[in-house]
Amino acid sequence: GLASLTPGVHTITAVSLADNNLNQATSAALSQTVQAPTTITLSSLSGTTVFGQPVTFTAAVAPAASTGTVQFSDGSTAVGSAPIVNGLASLTLPALSAGSHSMQAAYNGDGIYLASASGVWVQTVNKASTSIVLVSSLNPAVIGQSVVFTATLLPAATTGSVQFLDGAAVLATVPVSGASASFASTTLSAGSHSITAVYGGDANCNAVASAVVTQTVTKAPSTTAVSASSGTIVFGQNVDLTASVSPASATGTVQFLDGATVLATQPVSGGSVPVVTASNLAAGTHAITAVYSGDSAYAGSTSAATTVTVAKAATTVAIGSSANPSLSGTAVTFNAVVSPAAATGSVQFLDGAASLGTVALSGGMASLSTAALAPGNHSITAAYSGDGNYSTSTSAALPQVVKGTTTTTVTSNPASPIYGQAVQLTATVAPSAATGSVQFFDGAASLGSASLSLGSAVLTVSNLAVATHAITASYSGNDSNQPSTSAALVLTVSKANSAVALASAPNPSTFGGAVTLTATVSPTSATGSVQFLDGAASLGTVNVAGGTASLTVSALTAGTHSISASYGGDTTYAPSASAALAQSVSKANSAVALASAPNPST
Repeated sequence: GLASLTPGVHTITAVSLADNNLNQATSAALSQTVQAPTTITLSSLSGTTVFGQPVTFTAAVAPAASTGTVQFSDGSTAVGSAPIVNGLASLTLPALSAGSHSMQAAYNGDGIYLASASGVWVQTVNKASTSIVLVSSLNPAVIGQSVVFTATLLPAATTGSVQFLDGAAVLATVPVSGASASFASTTLSAGSHSITAVYGGDANCNAVASAVVTQTVTKAPSTTAVSASSGTIVFGQNVDLTASVSPASATGTVQFLDGATVLATQPVSGGSVPVVTASNLAAGTHAITAVYSGDSAYAGSTSAATTVTVAKAATTVAIGSSANPSLSGTAVTFNAVVSPAAATGSVQFLDGAASLGTVALSGGMASLSTAALAPGNHSITAAYSGDGNYSTSTSAALPQVVKGTTTTTVTSNPASPIYGQAVQLTATVAPSAATGSVQFFDGAASLGSASLSLGSAVLTVSNLAVATHAITASYSGNDSNQPSTSAALVLTVSKANSAVALASAPNPSTFGGAVTLTATVSPTSATGSVQFLDGAASLGTVNVAGGTASLTVSALTAGTHSISASYGGDTTYAPSASAALAQSVSKANSAVALASAPNPST
């Protein structure tokens, strides 16, 4: 055998040696191929790479003289081949997916060298770090405008999706295409939005979140207009205020303002605002504005001012007096009533052009009391000062009559009358020019009246009862003088004198005979009783009737009796006694009759 043949193709010939008999001979050439086994080893510069990094795998084939190609595979998947140069074959893979790859190299052999396969080379490919940049197409934007958010990713091989967030709220999830993802929004609310783009990663690329893009969305502008139903009104009248807001889709509220004062707040619907009726605008010039509050989509706005001029309301004043005529020195109250009652301010009371005083209004009324008006005729007016909302006004003149003070005194003549005597009562009124009449009173009972003449009035009375009387004279007053009443005159009326005349019949009389004693009392109007006396002994008491009283007695003893009649008086007449009457009573005749019993006697 020829064990020493090296691998390769050999041309073998056989040459016979010559001998004595044969010549040297050479055979035809035989092509002899000697094959040799091979080994292949697979490796890379690093067993761990990152997705996106090219990885060069090198297969070393021994012997180095091997020719041909090496087939590279990732597991069971062929990934490429490379020729052997100087015993080496290299294949660069630009984009191995992330993960663990079981790489092998298989030498196919050539005519000389036999095929062989490498062991498994484990190539670990980590996911690539990813970057993401988020941009806005319009920042700031007006609400309702389309804003396109674009997220651009690296590496360019990224797949998967990007989630767009507003804070924590998901706006959209968009697939990655060409290393970018875009999202257009027209629904962002007004305000500041923190927009981020979050790439979720894929098999080869790690997840990543963008920096925050602060997207500003401004509210859409609005316009507000206001108008008044009338530009000129009188205080107390109503004025309707109308406001409108554009665009019509605006919501929220409109505040109606009078300068800085809020009149009302109304909702906005369809660009319209309910009418506000202003009923309390003070007199003056008012700058009315409507202020739209804005809403989530529209910015607030303020209308131009519309001017409403409020004129002061007219007023009237009525004046009255608590007493007309009034009495000099006595307070009289003037009452002024200003209409409308809501008016404030003050009222000046005037006597002609002279001020009596100024009083603040309360509830539309003002009152002034004075006792300083001189006697006579006065023209009283009330002048209202007006206020911020009401005009001045003056009442019609009130003719006020003030009567002067008078004094009245009363006297009597005689000063101490007796019952039945005529008494002249005289009233003296000062001033003496006073006219009218005087009424005379006994306590509360009227005695009568008399007309004044030169300051005096005289009344004669003759029927005053026996008593102490409080006589007053009351002057009635007239257009110029006030009434007055005198102090009471204490007038004592004494009882009238009486007289008694006594008569008897018969006189002389006889013992045992009836004697009628008659007392005549004057005056005949006297009442009461008469006591008949025999000396000091009472014979009896008889009531007076018609001025007489009679008593019949039959017990007078024989002799002369001093008979008298004593009148006891009554409420109007004083007691009195008659002169003594000598009543002569003679003895009566006597008779004797004799009888015996028994007669005859024994």
